[in-house]
Amino acid sequence: MILNDITVGSDGTIFATVKNYNVIGGESQVLKFFSDGTEMTQNAWDGISDVFLPVSTRRTNVASKSEKIFYLIDNTTVSGVTTARVKKVDMNGAASLSWERQFSMGYQGGAQGWVYDAFSINGNLYVSSTTYLSHAVGTPQKPRVVVKKYTSTGTESWTQELNLGSLPAPTCILSDGNNGIFVSGYAADPIVGDKGWLKKFSDAGVEDSTNWDKAFAGNAYTAAKSTVVDSNGNVYVIGGTLDGDGSIKKFSNIGAEIFTQTWD
Repeated sequence: MILNDITVGSDGTIFATVKNYNVIGGESQVLKFFSDGTEMTQNAWDGISDVFLPVSTRRTNVASKSEKIFYLIDNTTVSGVTTARVKKVDMNGAASLSWERQFSMGYQGGAQGWVYDAFSINGNLYVSSTTYLSHAVGTPQKPRVVVKKYTSTGTESWTQELNLGSLPAPTCILSDGNNGIFVSGYAADPIVGDKGWLKKFSDAGVEDSTNWDKAFAGNAYTAAKSTVVDSNGNVYVIGGTLDGDGSIKKFSNIGAEIFTQTWD
């Protein structure tokens, strides 16, 4: 059994998503605990979906007080094409039947996109994924990173696409607690080389390419694996490469690099 993520509600209730490999093929589950660690009855939480990812309140430095928890259900197939599904689930495990959104991420030929991360704040939902669209049947396309915003009612406010390399993937999406949305990840490219990257969007979906178009180069496979924002708006990115080097970068709230620490 592997713990995927954890979320703490405003009343101290703890939700943990796990992948249970004691079940053939693996089964995703949500475990629910009281604030004192006592596990609640899980019947309502088992079998919501075979594969899903949690949306964590820890993705922002301002804790969410929402009484709803959102879940991302990914890697389903519609007419032979990999399709992401976004569902809304309440604190008792009941899915909102009127709140399900789908967007295609693959082409008919085997390639798949994935929903990698998401978070909710102020009732809005932000999603980061990869996509192989637009696609021609049976013809591979260079994947791109997709960032989406949904309102609390499920209306899609905006979608942004990033062409970052031959094999890009977002590893983290989060809020600065104000109106900024950060997305970080990696891109593998055999021609220009591998890199980690960091982007910033406004709440309205406008990219700040002047101050926040960051790339991190290195040997072999370079990735920006995780990003956090402190109470002063400073941004920290941790990453590494397959040759064993790791790094932490710190940026000011306007995108100026303050320091880089590396280790072998």
